[in-house]
Amino acid sequence: MKNDRLTPTSRCRRSRLLAVIVPLFMLAIPPLAQAESGSFGLRGGSSVGDGGERFAATELFLRHPLPWGRRLAGGWRFTTQFEAGLAMLERGEDTASALSVGPVGVLKRDGSRWHFEIGVKPTLLSEDRFGARDLGGQFHFTSHAGIRYELRPRISLGYRLQHTSNAGISSPNPGLDLQLLTLDLAYR
Repeated sequence: MKNDRLTPTSRCRRSRLLAVIVPLFMLAIPPLAQAESGSFGLRGGSSVGDGGERFAATELFLRHPLPWGRRLAGGWRFTTQFEAGLAMLERGEDTASALSVGPVGVLKRDGSRWHFEIGVKPTLLSEDRFGARDLGGQFHFTSHAGIRYELRPRISLGYRLQHTSNAGISSPNPGLDLQLLTLDLAYR
């Protein structure tokens, strides 16, 4: 019977593929007449399936709308945003800062409060060793999929799963999977 869990090699391939496809896809999308609002906020969470001592993450982020997007059938629209984040990773006594910047695609249906998103961002870590755990270098890619719900017109809560790895640029490449809760505050 085949094992359905992703191996580090298949995660690496997936990260590389997303790092190429998402930015190219966003560049191919024509501009929308009206851009979405931007947002800033806070994320926090912990590692998934890490075993042993878990990673904790806290991130401040800023999103700014990009002009590319498309109206889709059924009242759906796909928009793009540029996101920059500054995070703190902790595992036991070890800490590191992470800076990430890159595109995010958002899918939303007109009149709905739900937002679905995907993104990929180059990420720079201040440290890549956490005790015996070696993340394999300071340059990584972070890909994510998430969902947000608008509590009020300018306030959203969200959940995202994200994977950070060096995409095979250096060795080792164990990757780091996080689940994060998000609070977004929109601005115009």
